Amino acid sequence: MGLKGLLNNFVTMQTISFAQVLEWCFDLGIPEVTVYAFSIENFKRSKEEVDGLMELAKQKFDRLMEEK
Repeated sequence: MGLKGLLNNFVTMQTISFAQVLEWCFDLGIPEVTVYAFSIENFKRSKEEVDGLMELAKQKFDRLMEEK
């Protein structure tokens, strides 16, 4: 599967859980949510890895926004 495949699966699992939490917040009338999703430890990775992870997160967030 490789690192990229594993990261895609991980981000997908996290997005599903995140999407559900956002839905609950919306249903409860909570207007803002703060998410700490990227550990400071991850910034010790190479720039290419960090950029790749940030791009994956952005794509998933954009997809969530399109669904609503």
